[in-house]
Amino acid sequence: MPLILGASEELKQRYLPPVARGEAMFSYGLSEREAGSDTAAMRTRAVPDGDHWVISGQKSWITMPGSASTTPSWP
Repeated sequence: MPLILGASEELKQRYLPPVARGEAMFSYGLSEREAGSDTAAMRTRAVPDGDHWVISGQKSWITMPGSASTTPSWP
């Protein structure tokens, strides 16, 4: 759902078709130790740094990471 709601059309075209065909699966880290899954209380941030992103903060767990076939990168 985060990809559908927040990604560019280019990223959607790249990643959604394999997921829809059942050929790929995503995982993403939402929860934080102090915030749970309350997105408004989260402290982790991603800021652009040239051609890369710098992520600051701490994730305590992630759902289904071993099942993901790709790790897309977008803000």
